[in-house]
Amino acid sequence: MSFVLYNFAAYNHVRSNRLFLGSVLDGLAKSGAPDAKIPQSRTIPPFPAASVVLKTVWWPVAKDKISAMPIWDPELNPPLVTGNPVGTWARYVGVDATRQSIPAGETADIVFDGQVKRGSHIVGLGNFHSITLDQNGVDTINNGPLGSIAQQSFGRNLEVGDFAVLLMTHLTTKEIDDWVWATFWWHDKPNDGPFAADRVGSIAGPWRNYLLTVAYDLNLPPERDGSPRVAFNPWLEGRFADGGHGGGGLVSNCMNCHNRASWPRRDVPDRREFLPVYRGNPDLSGDPAYAPGRLRTDFLWSIPDQAQ
Repeated sequence: MSFVLYNFAAYNHVRSNRLFLGSVLDGLAKSGAPDAKIPQSRTIPPFPAASVVLKTVWWPVAKDKISAMPIWDPELNPPLVTGNPVGTWARYVGVDATRQSIPAGETADIVFDGQVKRGSHIVGLGNFHSITLDQNGVDTINNGPLGSIAQQSFGRNLEVGDFAVLLMTHLTTKEIDDWVWATFWWHDKPNDGPFAADRVGSIAGPWRNYLLTVAYDLNLPPERDGSPRVAFNPWLEGRFADGGHGGGGLVSNCMNCHNRASWPRRDVPDRREFLPVYRGNPDLSGDPAYAPGRLRTDFLWSIPDQAQ
């Protein structure tokens, strides 16, 4: 269950420039300002510095029983050439919405999609940012793709009073021309591992369970082996296969992906051309996202994806 949310500065920019219309984007592709970095491309008017865009992703949790949820552990999930989608992850946790907090170390056998996950860590609802679902939310989810996840997670359709817990969020802000990119995801052991380093001490409540990585550049700071910067979220980018550049989504960079955002939209299945996962500088000669005549959409995929 995923949403892209705009603050008013970003929303107002889209509305005032009519960037929600494919016809307007078609016109800008012919007469818009030349892009300063991508040859033979034009660009939409740049978003103002106050713009904030947020992508949120949620998981269904039953109000009256333990719900199974996959959890990402880098050491248990080595990169696969075919990608690391959620179904391949090695470990699961159980979310018990009948309790806000649970003693450390509690475990139980839980079931996900008919498979028993023995000795799974049990956590309370208070470890998450969550919302309570009303009838409209329940109907929307049960009739969409997340309805099957509810069945896998706790064996029934969603009901009024069940919950959606925040799994992850992408956050981008326009303080710099190429935006600032941060991504957060929930973990049951948020004080362990490299993504737990340097957390601000004042972070309290459920927010302490969210890990973080950031990107300010396509290349910098480099990884320990000198390769370009890695910044990905396992819930979204982990599923991407290795497109021939080495490593797939687990070694991707969110700025590299969003730098490719452009119009016209490539619909499925052709849009698969827009998912060769790699890092570093753009491939201006071989990547169809940079073909001559395309309109750059200021790093935002939601512009071409949602234009009418």
